[in-house]
Amino acid sequence: MSRYVKVGLENATYGSGTPASATAGLLVTSVGDPVDRAPIIEECISGYVANSAYGGALRIKGTLEGSLRPVQMKALFEALFGTATPGEGVTTYTLGMPKSLVMEVGEQVGDTLSMETKYKGVGVSGCTLEFNPKEIVTARFDWVAKNFVNGSFSAPASYTTEDPVVFYNAVISIGGTPTTTVKSLSLSVDRKLDEEQYTLGAFDLQRLTINGMTDITGELTFSEMEYTQYKAAMTGNSAQTSIAENNPLGTVALTITCTDMSNPGVTNLVISMPVTVYTDTDRTIQGMNEIEKKVKFRVVGSGFSLAVTE
Repeated sequence: MSRYVKVGLENATYGSGTPASATAGLLVTSVGDPVDRAPIIEECISGYVANSAYGGALRIKGTLEGSLRPVQMKALFEALFGTATPGEGVTTYTLGMPKSLVMEVGEQVGDTLSMETKYKGVGVSGCTLEFNPKEIVTARFDWVAKNFVNGSFSAPASYTTEDPVVFYNAVISIGGTPTTTVKSLSLSVDRKLDEEQYTLGAFDLQRLTINGMTDITGELTFSEMEYTQYKAAMTGNSAQTSIAENNPLGTVALTITCTDMSNPGVTNLVISMPVTVYTDTDRTIQGMNEIEKKVKFRVVGSGFSLAVTE
């Protein structure tokens, strides 16, 4: 029994299914790839049930989840962000028009039963990173595809050697200062891909584009020792006891810095959110348990980036 996922950026022709370079194996914990044929049903007054059915607009939407391995996931990040700027040993991803991928999902049952599904014109619509104590950091990607073709099973010969990011390898900085009061953090990027790009003469998606502003949101869970940031989220300014007349929002610069398990102290991922506003607070006090303080945030303005070091 064997399963695999391989990904790679697609060449310049959307939906061609031809990777710009060879697809590479990606270690994941789960993949979902539902194919919805969305049948068109014809009803007639002459019968009790539908008279006929025809294939409708092909909808392929799936998920991909695994432990965060920044280097293995570079193609996914480039497809999500759209712009990749290479540097000396580091690639920085910033928001631009999304790019398409080729994704191959293979399965083998026993010695003789196997297949591979190649998804063409894959767009990464969103990504959520979850940083929780006592756990490996997880990355979940939501994707859509134009079409697919089934072929022969062809597992990756090998995978890029890379350890996942573990919670103690991730440091959260607020205003440039590392903090030890963050218990957990979630970060979501929603590119607002247009999933209705259907035209006459074809039953599948015809192009990869966006239909709205990108949402970059998240939530911080602080320990009960954190007062400054919680008050800033409540009033807009930690020095104020109430909300001022101009109704300000607390604004901070958030940075997530992750280091390489195999090379202690060596950075392999930096997520920069230079203009981040606090939007909601939620405090839970139960018995004599530790007080839980949650703060939701949204990234605005410019400067949001994700940098992967190899």
